[in-house]
Amino acid sequence: MIVLDETLTLSPSDTAKHIAIPFSLPADGTELRIRYRYTPKRYEGEDAVDQVVACYGRYGLDCTEAEARKELPLNNLITLSLDGPHGWIGTAHRHLNDAVYCISQTPDPGFMPYRPRKGDYRAVVSTHAVLSDCVTVGIEGELIL
Repeated sequence: MIVLDETLTLSPSDTAKHIAIPFSLPADGTELRIRYRYTPKRYEGEDAVDQVVACYGRYGLDCTEAEARKELPLNNLITLSLDGPHGWIGTAHRHLNDAVYCISQTPDPGFMPYRPRKGDYRAVVSTHAVLSDCVTVGIEGELIL
């Protein structure tokens, strides 16, 4: 049973935000599968070196062009957390940009053992780095009864 189907379109102005996406489970289940993906993963902008230098500068650090080139390639980084009716269930703070996470009594790493119960939930998308002009995020949830 599909319980979540959301698409977000993000831009660099969305960096450093936590975007909550509420959804509900209409019944108890044995497993909740969350498919999470975003594209593009890699930032291909011509200003990548300038972005690295500017980032160092925000923290009061100097960075030469040669040092900045060692940081390439740059990636967009967007992660996922899940909260349930009784609080935090887990976090997928990985560098994968296409994954399926299973929440159950034997969950995937990063999530607590949890039997999905009827109630209100929220997926939280954390935008650590949105470098590309347009990043598309998709989140789909399927409840297995």
